[in-house]
Amino acid sequence: PRPSPPFPCAACPKSYGTLSKLTIHQRAHTGERPFSCPDCPKSFADPSVYRKHRRGRGAACRRRHRCSSCPKAYAERKDLRNHQRVHT
Repeated sequence: PRPSPPFPCAACPKSYGTLSKLTIHQRAHTGERPFSCPDCPKSFADPSVYRKHRRGRGAACRRRHRCSSCPKAYAERKDLRNHQRVHT
């Protein structure tokens, strides 16, 4: 049998090979999402997912038409108008 990775989670049976992977995993238990996009309401527990969001082709941060009733945002005004019907 293979030995378990050296960084065990205190909240569940999972273990990780690096401290950074354990730290990211622990955020699933705490709900911590320290990486916030400055241009949209999204936040992330994993810095690599945050970086992917920031450089992605359809990044939410390009969605400048924001709903005043919830955190959703859209690239096109027509899509925002269509969405706003769910609030009426």
